[in-house]
Amino acid sequence: MHWNLPKGDELLQIAMETVLDIQYMAGGIITFLECENRQKLLDFYHTNGFKEISVRNTKEDKNLIQLYKMI
Repeated sequence: MHWNLPKGDELLQIAMETVLDIQYMAGGIITFLECENRQKLLDFYHTNGFKEISVRNTKEDKNLIQLYKMI
């Protein structure tokens, strides 16, 4: 069975539209996110305009990459 699921870019666009709505109501021009240190994820976010700013270590010894995007 083939599901007609949205692609990652489409999901990110929906999420960013929601963030824009919230930021319009609350103020702000920068969106931050964290993701696991996996090249495929980083490539995806870089392609969609996010830039790396920092690395955060978790209690479970995972490195989370922090990214931002000006909107």
